[in-house]
Amino acid sequence: MTSTEIVFTWIACGVLCALSAQMAKRSRGTSPWGFHPLGWGVIGLLLGIFGLLLELIAEFTTRRKLTKLPTPSTGSNFVGMPMAPPPMAPPPMAPPPMAPPPGAATGRVISPPDTATQVSFVAGWYSDPSGRHELRYWDGQRWTANVSTAGVTSVDEP
Repeated sequence: MTSTEIVFTWIACGVLCALSAQMAKRSRGTSPWGFHPLGWGVIGLLLGIFGLLLELIAEFTTRRKLTKLPTPSTGSNFVGMPMAPPPMAPPPMAPPPMAPPPGAATGRVISPPDTATQVSFVAGWYSDPSGRHELRYWDGQRWTANVSTAGVTSVDEP
């Protein structure tokens, strides 16, 4: 290789580093490792092919930058990462979550009667009669395995 070819290769590596970093900045919202694209060009000029490899490694290890936070007015139409998925639904056998029964906010929860009593309570979340959890789901006829502790639902046989 002649000296002209070597110089041309080093310059090409510097230009490729700068262009690659600029394209990454446009697509991800930030340049690799937060360095300015021209800084990557200088690294490419100084290190040649090793600088280009370093820029590519940095590009694939840099996370996306959230450029605009979602608000009620913008909804999910914003630039950057998508919003987190909704929380997982309860297991398929679980009834849909319902609001706690009246009085739950005051700590005075009305418990449905034992299953032997003739009075029928509306299906919903009530104090867990076993005391192992905060709430247990009453399906209108019997206690189910669906329980809730600190707002987290799970399954535990009554």
